[in-house]
Amino acid sequence: MDKTGDVLSHICAVMSSLSPSEKAIASYVLDHPSNVATMTVRDLAAETGTSPASVSRFARTLDYRTYSDMRLALGISISRASGEEKATGGKVALDDVEGSIKYVLSHKVKELAETTSLIDSDDFAAVVNLLHNANLVLVTGVGNSISMGANAAFKFSQVGVRAFCPSTTEAMASAATNLTENDVLLVISTSGYSKRLVNIFDSAEDSNTPVVMITDSPDTPLAKRATHIIRAVSRDRAIVGSEIYFSHNSINFIIELLFLFLVSCWDDPIELNRIISKNLMGDRQYS
Repeated sequence: MDKTGDVLSHICAVMSSLSPSEKAIASYVLDHPSNVATMTVRDLAAETGTSPASVSRFARTLDYRTYSDMRLALGISISRASGEEKATGGKVALDDVEGSIKYVLSHKVKELAETTSLIDSDDFAAVVNLLHNANLVLVTGVGNSISMGANAAFKFSQVGVRAFCPSTTEAMASAATNLTENDVLLVISTSGYSKRLVNIFDSAEDSNTPVVMITDSPDTPLAKRATHIIRAVSRDRAIVGSEIYFSHNSINFIIELLFLFLVSCWDDPIELNRIISKNLMGDRQYS
């Protein structure tokens, strides 16, 4: 983690994995970042009904050596964002539609910028090669992630990758039992904590199938079982103030990146474009 990076984004990413006391501290930091930047360990513990030891442990969970290091990084984050917050109002409300739109846009831009900065070139290239050479790519997810999985499967199919995304998690679990070592399991999960994905991971491991996971929570037990992780930063918690995962922004960006790199794997991109155009727009001859 970049120790001078966006502390609030990192808190959003790990929120679901925190203990109850750490969640109380995290929520307070997200709601009162400017206050926390000047508070001592004991001050923050008193405000959150926790202990100084819990606050120090929370800082270490975020990969900071001490609470002071975390507080310094938080101050830098606040300084970087202060101009945007003043310009946009710092919330979404109908009484300021223009300001609210700018506020959301600033978060969306940050999501993409942070997602891009976290991509490891060698690891990303390995993922593209896996997808390109796979006999089959099974795309899976739960709830809100299923629609993104369907989008990924459609895009990959456009470039000759045999990919499909079943419409239910149950169907995904059934399909996963037929995976082989020549296939790829692509898992999309912002939170990285769905119990319904456990059986799918189990099936992939049983068949020695490589697992690629797109998530904002790389430290969850499920994510640690993946062969490759692509981090998709989400600032949902910062925008709405609760643990509601709604954004497709970063995940769709990663899917489009994978699509474009898969296009580059073709020896004849002009022929590829002709095939795509024929398949997707051939019905125009009947209009």
